Amino acid sequence: MKKLFILIILFFSTSCFPIENTSKTENISLENKIEELEKRLNEKDNTKEIVQEYKDLNDLYGYGFGILIGLFGFAFPILIYFIQIKPSLDVAKESRALLKKIDEDFEKSFEKHLRKNKDFTIEQAISKIELYNGNSLPTNFTILDTYKDEPFTDVQITKLIRLLNKTELEPGVKEFIADILSHQNNPMVEDYFVSIMEIPDYKRLFGVVQFSKFNHKKHIDKVVKLILSGHSLGNIHEHIKYGSKSFLKKLMNNEKLTLEISEDLMRSFKDYVENYSNDQNDLEIIKSSKVWKKIESNIN
Repeated sequence: MKKLFILIILFFSTSCFPIENTSKTENISLENKIEELEKRLNEKDNTKEIVQEYKDLNDLYGYGFGILIGLFGFAFPILIYFIQIKPSLDVAKESRALLKKIDEDFEKSFEKHLRKNKDFTIEQAISKIELYNGNSLPTNFTILDTYKDEPFTDVQITKLIRLLNKTELEPGVKEFIADILSHQNNPMVEDYFVSIMEIPDYKRLFGVVQFSKFNHKKHIDKVVKLILSGHSLGNIHEHIKYGSKSFLKKLMNNEKLTLEISEDLMRSFKDYVENYSNDQNDLEIIKSSKVWKKIESNIN
């Protein structure tokens, strides 16, 4: 039936569009093609294979195209990063590092210049004090006072200690120098004040300041000895109140001071504390100490 249908179609086609000079060989060839086509159409398994091959090819094309798009989307940004972005970042990083080094070098150079200028100014001030004749107060005293919290060189400290040992230098000038030295955390200064703690010298109080300021607890026994010799505990506190709270706490709980403090010292210190309101932290340390507990139990 199918063969007949195809023959009819071919008949009408040739009738509508006549082909001139058709040979017998061409007719045979056409018939063979029709039979081959009919044969392929009748073979269902072969059709399924053709369809499956097409589907496989279509799936492969789809997967391949998707993978290609994915690779392109992944690789392209990486290429852009390594070709354009990373070199720019490296240049920016190198520029920042260079600027940082320039700033650090400038800062070090500037600090060195300031230190050199400060040392020169201090040296000049000390030289003026060495030449001081008592007629007028040199402005260099003010310069030294301005820099007293800055570390002095060993040479400068040696010169100032030498001035303290000069008998002809006025007491007021010596007191000023002792105050300057009390702000220096230097072993030579510490040794100097330790050496005068048992000498009746007003400069000992500046030694107390230095011990407290830099928390030299190993010298508390020397401060206790100064108090027990009759020096006001309230006055001692006035000199150490800006120093280490740890130093104050250890002093107020010292066993020797607690046992040997006199009634007069306890009474004067109680009056001092009751009228003192500048630093609540100091008051808490004092009123929780062993010395204060003894004062409260003995002085009404």
